Amino acid sequence: MLQKAALTIFFFLFFKLTFPSTSYAQSLKMEILNKGLINVGDTLKLQILIDTTGQPVISGDALLQFDPKYLKPLSSTNNGFFSNFFGTLVGLSQNKYLLSGWQTSIASPKKSSGPTPLATIGFQILKSGITELVLICQNNMENDSNINDARNSNDILDCQKLTPLTIEISSQGQNNPPNTDDLLVKILELIRKFIDKISDTTNRFDRILSKILVISDKYNKNKNKDPETVKKISLAEVKSKIVNKKISDLNIIISDLNKERDFLIFKTEVRRQITNLISIKSDLQEYQQLLRDLIRLLRKNYGKN
Repeated sequence: MLQKAALTIFFFLFFKLTFPSTSYAQSLKMEILNKGLINVGDTLKLQILIDTTGQPVISGDALLQFDPKYLKPLSSTNNGFFSNFFGTLVGLSQNKYLLSGWQTSIASPKKSSGPTPLATIGFQILKSGITELVLICQNNMENDSNINDARNSNDILDCQKLTPLTIEISSQGQNNPPNTDDLLVKILELIRKFIDKISDTTNRFDRILSKILVISDKYNKNKNKDPETVKKISLAEVKSKIVNKKISDLNIIISDLNKERDFLIFKTEVRRQITNLISIKSDLQEYQQLLRDLIRLLRKNYGKN
């Protein structure tokens, strides 16, 4: 019995020492190529490095996560480690970018002994502050960063070796564009205030028109209606509907603009809506003049009663 136990222990130790468990040492690394301060308006050049520690590999993916408030991906290029390469935004959130490289044939694997350039990606800097780039990696997860063994295509990337990259963005660079997020918010606030003011004025005019209608109906029950007064009331009612419809449409457009982050599109649409605001202001002036005319007619026709 003791001999059998000793034999079992011997074989266990033999296989443990002869065939050790797999230990992943392969890694990916991020490196900023820019020198000195990184400013708003600059193009951040980020290089991805691959280290297979001498292990032949057939493909590799680097899945980058970034904050779209600070960074906007521009383009990516192959640094030549793998024969084939592509880079693209992935997902609906627009905050992940995939850099993918691979060999056409498993007969031509690649390997490196130390960090070797895999790919380079450019980001436009949108906003000052501190942000972070992360290589998404999780054990037993398929759609993440990976390095695939040439022998069996197993993922041999050591996720624990991946570290986030913190980026401090300065606003001190020359000719920096304005912080577009803040600028859009301020412009929208000004437009909303102007719309609110126009809306309040329209409501006040509508209340005046309602009182005019009450007075007109009161004095015209047993008398022939004054044709000019009837015409002016009709015009005022039409003008009221036009102004209220324009204000309602404008509020919907401004609400949609709140989601727009392309500054050029935003600027073009704002110019159109400023034209609409001017048109509404002109309609209000005509509405006001109609109300003045109606008050004058009421005083003329019924002032002595």
